[in-house]
Amino acid sequence: MYNDAKPTTKLFFFFFFLRTVIMLLGVATVNVLQLGTWLGRCVLIEQWVPRAVH
Repeated sequence: MYNDAKPTTKLFFFFFFLRTVIMLLGVATVNVLQLGTWLGRCVLIEQWVPRAVH
């Protein structure tokens, strides 16, 4: 009985680990994209503000 339950537990932990990794990758991707847009905005502001002021 114990030996029958072991693979199921391993499978459960594997899927849980996989889900966590996918979630972390998703969060990291969103953060990188947000950082990219933020950097892009900063660059655009640096380029356009002096032209607008002068």
